Amino acid sequence: MPRTQGGGTPLKTPEQMRAHLLANRTVTEDGCWLWNRSLHDRGYGQVGWGPRLHFVHRLAADLWEVPGEGPMVLHTCDVRRCFNPDHLYRGTGKQNAADREARNAWCLRRRGAVA
Repeated sequence: MPRTQGGGTPLKTPEQMRAHLLANRTVTEDGCWLWNRSLHDRGYGQVGWGPRLHFVHRLAADLWEVPGEGPMVLHTCDVRRCFNPDHLYRGTGKQNAADREARNAWCLRRRGAVA
């Protein structure tokens, strides 16, 4: 059975899925588009399209053609529920680890834990 949008209409086209994602978001002061529906155990938004579930940020990167190189979709905002294409970029696991390390060092310095 195909996945449906609120009123029972099957989501078949990319345009319909973009509309569905936009209708189910909350925009924050920082510009994040927070997914308001189903969340994965790790806090990422998830949505059914076709025969399987997709992470919302990955689907958004494809639907809005987020540029970059690499197999992963990374967040500049560090908000897992965010799917704003302006907050996403494509990269590698190595880039993700480096970004995470840089952010962690910045947080520790900010809290005074590191000189």
